[in-house]
Amino acid sequence: MPDRVEITDDIRKALNDGLRQRRLNPDTFCARLTGTGDAISASLLKRWLNGSIRTARAGRLEGVRAALEAIPPCPERTGPECIDLDRPERHGRMWITPPIWEKLVAEYERTGIGPKRLIEEGKDVPKDLTPRAIGRWLRRRALSAPKPHLSCVLRLWSERGSVTRLTPEIRARLRSEAERTGHSWASFLRAMPDRPPGLSANLLSRWACAQLKNVPAEYLDWVLERFAAMPDKPPKPPRPPKRKPGRPRKTERPGAEPKAGGEETPTASG
Repeated sequence: MPDRVEITDDIRKALNDGLRQRRLNPDTFCARLTGTGDAISASLLKRWLNGSIRTARAGRLEGVRAALEAIPPCPERTGPECIDLDRPERHGRMWITPPIWEKLVAEYERTGIGPKRLIEEGKDVPKDLTPRAIGRWLRRRALSAPKPHLSCVLRLWSERGSVTRLTPEIRARLRSEAERTGHSWASFLRAMPDRPPGLSANLLSRWACAQLKNVPAEYLDWVLERFAAMPDKPPKPPRPPKRKPGRPRKTERPGAEPKAGGEETPTASG
């Protein structure tokens, strides 16, 4: 049995990147190898690239890699036209060029919304668009995608607002502002007639207590701006000094006549 080697993630990525840099897909690349000692079927190469086959004959794998390296790369496309989805596509699919991939990753990080949530909460989503496909785009495991799918995903992400990661410094600033102004989260929001919808005292408490990692950037900016415009809480008035209680007077016996000044009390013998 011929020696077999593992097709690692690094090898798979190198093959995918090599095809992309030469603007080839498994069908066009394998057509070039027809009649050579390195010939391989496009279906087998696709299974190498998608990870459904994880081992290959050592000689065959090295031959394919060498044949790919022998093809000079195409000049890299740059400029806004690489992100423009109105450009022509082949067979209904588009190459995920580096600018398109960078745009996808940037939108994912800007919104903090993953593929599954994006599809579940989105509108007018194609039925055959899956979170797994979007994940493959983000991990650069796919070289191309249907044009309607790419357009839909970029549209859905563009419709969502940005988020800000709650760092320890931001949490400390929120608590410091509440202490400086003397407001609780509830009283702070009650004092603001222009409170954004969905912003509650419980949500602010979760921000300050590290129960949430990301928050909508517009909400956080609004809270910090309103806190900064509020005055410091007034100082507490000083407490009056405590007086030391005097010695209590002795209580006279009930019914007894008060003693006259200078008079002696008569004794029984007198």
